[in-house]
Amino acid sequence: MFMDWIFSLPAQHAPITAPDALGFAWHDRRLQALAQTPSPRRGSPRPQIEHGHLRADVAYRTVVGMLERDPAVDSTHPNAASGVAYRKRLQAITGLACFSHKSDPRVIRELITIVEDPNDDPRLAVPAAAALAQMLDATLCTTLLVPKITDARLDARARAAYAAGLWNTPNAQLSTQLVPLLRADHAAHAVRLAAALTIGYAANPANDPALIELLDDDRARPYAALAVLLGGSDAAAEKLLEVLRHDGNCEALLRSTVAGEDYYLDLLLESMFTSGQLYRRMHVAQILKDGAGPASVSLRYVWTQLALRLTGWDGAPGMPKRAIQCELYKGLIGHDAARRQLVASMLVEMGATGLLLAGSETGVTEARVALLRIAH
Repeated sequence: MFMDWIFSLPAQHAPITAPDALGFAWHDRRLQALAQTPSPRRGSPRPQIEHGHLRADVAYRTVVGMLERDPAVDSTHPNAASGVAYRKRLQAITGLACFSHKSDPRVIRELITIVEDPNDDPRLAVPAAAALAQMLDATLCTTLLVPKITDARLDARARAAYAAGLWNTPNAQLSTQLVPLLRADHAAHAVRLAAALTIGYAANPANDPALIELLDDDRARPYAALAVLLGGSDAAAEKLLEVLRHDGNCEALLRSTVAGEDYYLDLLLESMFTSGQLYRRMHVAQILKDGAGPASVSLRYVWTQLALRLTGWDGAPGMPKRAIQCELYKGLIGHDAARRQLVASMLVEMGATGLLLAGSETGVTEARVALLRIAH
């Protein structure tokens, strides 16, 4: 009944995308036809199914069958045919997240082809690399993806896509292997930028000494600064503050990245709360906010941007507002006093009075103090 209802809806009124519907499918009937229904949404669809919940093999075969590029369509130039093909294949790539437990060699080869094929749609390279990173375990990522990122013979666009795929799926173990790329002059800017994002989002404490050292290297400083901004230690944040006081060019580059429209700093996953990365990032932003910036220039914009990001982002990759509030509330009422103080300050910046009131009612002193700050 459910599948009949979905299939009967006109495309412009369909409430879910094809991969979403495949995720709910428990029967083979009409799956093939449904998979060919174009999505009414714009942008990247996000399947609303948890990993491992799918049991319909025909759904997996259908999604995999949508990956291959049609040689009759010119994917390198925007046109009506390439636009339809792009949306269909993007849905398929995104839908692979539902089957991330399947390390299918055929799919791995197909995703590698999408990333490296110069005749394919360049917009699919990063989503394909992200799907690949999600599908592989840490060992395979180390033996397959990292060598591609560091291979100077590979096309720079493909290398940047592989690196971007890693930062879209943060991995603390792999991040350490990318630190040398930050000072690699032979690497393209896009590769070094993606490596910095990967290291920052992973927030691996083992990288902190190297990042502090790289902040003294003119070649690596802008990239190391970005990595520290996303998840550095207190010592790395203090070092970054010192560097920004004396290096106006680095500060200007950092400001343009924070204020830019490239969404480099917009990745937000539930794992970032549980791993502590988000709180490390929040503390770095607080240190920069409270410290004196270069030539009396305020560095508060880092804190403000993070507060805006935490208001919620339903697009991919992001978390809805309710989920973010739940995680912040856990931090507010948790056992870590420093984290309670940090979260309370961020909630003041966000204007989340309701969460502070809820925390105050449970006896959280930091929440009460924050409410007094708002009142005065």
